[in-house]
Amino acid sequence: VVPFGRDHMVYYGPLMDMGKKPITVEQILSTPLVLYPTTYYMNQIYVRYFRDAALKPQVSARLSSPYAIIHYCQENKAGALLPDRLLTALGCHRGLHELETPLEAECYLIYRRNHPKIRLIQAYVDQVLASGRVLAADLAELNPALDEGGRTARVAARLAARRGGPVRVLTI
Repeated sequence: VVPFGRDHMVYYGPLMDMGKKPITVEQILSTPLVLYPTTYYMNQIYVRYFRDAALKPQVSARLSSPYAIIHYCQENKAGALLPDRLLTALGCHRGLHELETPLEAECYLIYRRNHPKIRLIQAYVDQVLASGRVLAADLAELNPALDEGGRTARVAARLAARRGGPVRVLTI
């Protein structure tokens, strides 16, 4: 797991009439909303963002990729919270709204040990680490009972040695 940036989230609803001002949490929750599946990390970010709201999301769909979410929003009267950077890169400018209450999400590179493209992933991680722009790294152990032989600690040690700085290991 390698954190490498922060994404500024915006509301994307190209078929929704949401006005020109930054959109409120209440406005978002009063319209159909496309979310990630409940088991996805991004869903946890949304749950925290909406935690104090009086309304609950009107879930229109739960889709597993931002590209599927964008396509759904382009074909249906629904909106979603997505990274501004991604929408801008894809040329999706219509229906983009700033959030009155800002939302940012950490960007992580997560991969499993025996991934078939491990060499490509490792080359990318090496390039990111060599850039000198990685200030910190967090490694989360989600289930210590399943951490065979202290694998998480070994990964943290390798990462710390490669980047020459501290790695925080979180046990959840």
